[in-house]
Amino acid sequence: MKKFRQTISKYPLWMQSAVVFTAVSTLIISILIFNNYRYNRNTVLNTQIAHTSTVLNLEMDTINQYVKDLTSFAIQPCFDSTFTRIIETKKELTDIEIDYVKNQMKYNFFTRSDLNSYDIFFLNKDLRIGRTRNSQHFNAEEDPFISVSDSMAFEECSSSRFYLSIMPSDDRTEFLTFYHSIIQIDNKASMAIVKTNVDNQFLKSLVRNYNFRDGEFIVLLNKNNELIYSGNETLINRSDGSLLALTDNLHKGSPSDHSTITLNGHRYLATSVTNGDYGITIASLIPNATLSRDFHDILIMCILQGLFLWIAAIIVMYLLSRMIMSPIDTLSSKLEEVGYGNFDSHIELDGSREIVNLTESFNEMTDHIDTLIKENYVAKLNEQTSRLIALEAQMNPHFLYNTLQAISTEALINDQMQIHEMVTSLASIFRYSIKGGDFVTLAEELEHVKRYFYLQKIRMDENLNYEIEVSDDAALTRIPKISIQTLAENAIIHGIGGDVTSISIRINAFIRDDMVNIIVCDNGCGMDGERLEQLRESFNIYVSSGETAGIGLANLYSRLKIMYNDEADMTVDSTAGEGTTISIVLPTGRSR
Repeated sequence: MKKFRQTISKYPLWMQSAVVFTAVSTLIISILIFNNYRYNRNTVLNTQIAHTSTVLNLEMDTINQYVKDLTSFAIQPCFDSTFTRIIETKKELTDIEIDYVKNQMKYNFFTRSDLNSYDIFFLNKDLRIGRTRNSQHFNAEEDPFISVSDSMAFEECSSSRFYLSIMPSDDRTEFLTFYHSIIQIDNKASMAIVKTNVDNQFLKSLVRNYNFRDGEFIVLLNKNNELIYSGNETLINRSDGSLLALTDNLHKGSPSDHSTITLNGHRYLATSVTNGDYGITIASLIPNATLSRDFHDILIMCILQGLFLWIAAIIVMYLLSRMIMSPIDTLSSKLEEVGYGNFDSHIELDGSREIVNLTESFNEMTDHIDTLIKENYVAKLNEQTSRLIALEAQMNPHFLYNTLQAISTEALINDQMQIHEMVTSLASIFRYSIKGGDFVTLAEELEHVKRYFYLQKIRMDENLNYEIEVSDDAALTRIPKISIQTLAENAIIHGIGGDVTSISIRINAFIRDDMVNIIVCDNGCGMDGERLEQLRESFNIYVSSGETAGIGLANLYSRLKIMYNDEADMTVDSTAGEGTTISIVLPTGRSR
């Protein structure tokens, strides 16, 4: 243990904690992946079973309706009084009575399209009248031979609550053989048995409407677990033990019963539904290999989720460890600087209470040492420098004013009126810019703008034209100083470029709804949509868009919002190649 501690002590603390955290998080996430996979696997399995049970119940409803239709067909003779009397009598039937029965049965036979044979066994007279699958006519046969399956069906009809029996058909082209007993009302004794063999029209429709998964098939069994239909006769048939293996594993009585069975070396998920009235069972068999593909996808998803969680945990651990160790590293480096005589070191570190206390102690120490040094030398030097700067600040404006006045006088003496006007305008602009106060009247601001235009027009000549229109009531309104001049400067600087060599600027000012409206419009090169959107975004966050225009306009926008508590607004509309329009709306009640 001591050797282990000596080994890990060679590495930084953050690296030691990272190794421990990685090991623990790997173990925890592995357990989470396993539990998550098991939960999702059971969820998918239960969902599949529930879905299959729902579909099987719907198919069972269809089968029940089909059996009810066959029942209604079988008892049609009961609605004919003559036919009923013939069934009830124990005497031999006359030729007329037999012909009557044949005609009625022929009529009944052609009311359905799915019958291959239709027979009635008159139990009181050992007589069978009907049409077999090999005959095109209805025949009467005395002392008919009754097969073993017919005998079992007759017995089941007598004991059945619904007086019927559903048996498998010997012909694979048929769906099933249906028996129904016609009873005497008084004593419930069977007087005749109706037997019909139906083709597989209904079966094909049933299978066609079922949405099978890969390898899935369905099986139909009767009340005695005899096979009526198998979607895969290679696996489930009547001649080997596969049917017994199926029936032994199917659970009866619950609409969501399921089990796992093995057929021909392959495992299947068997879900069955049994009808309580007729005893019919419909079962779905899905190969485990098909479900395994779903489980494999779930496993991959769980592993990816766990991997993502593990990576996120490692990143968080790394950031936390660096966050904890970074203040200590910073404090260590600052101590080295103090050791070299740099007592200006001052740090502000956040973190635990211990780190904050240590930081405050360090800052107090360096501040105390630095104060002792600066009291006798640096503080006095800074004081003298501050006085010199203040003196220069008072002297420079007067020096500049006197110089400009001397130049103006000299130009006037030498009859240089344009130079005299230029210098006078420049001096006025400078005096206006640095004079105290944040607000001026709109008229004063426009006079300042005119002097600015005058100087620019001397440089640009006919390439600059401007027009100013202001209402009388708006001229007396007070607005922020150098606001319109900023818009005018922006129009000149950024309105000329590329193929645009001249510009016309129009300034309108008026009052509407107690709001001062100032509009500066130019016909310069304008801005495209992307650049305009960047400029508007810079307004929203009070920062520059990266262009010179953006800096001036964004600053003006910020000034207006601050001065008027968000009651002022400035909008910019521009089209590339057509020009730019900037509108300012200020509340007259807030003007000062």
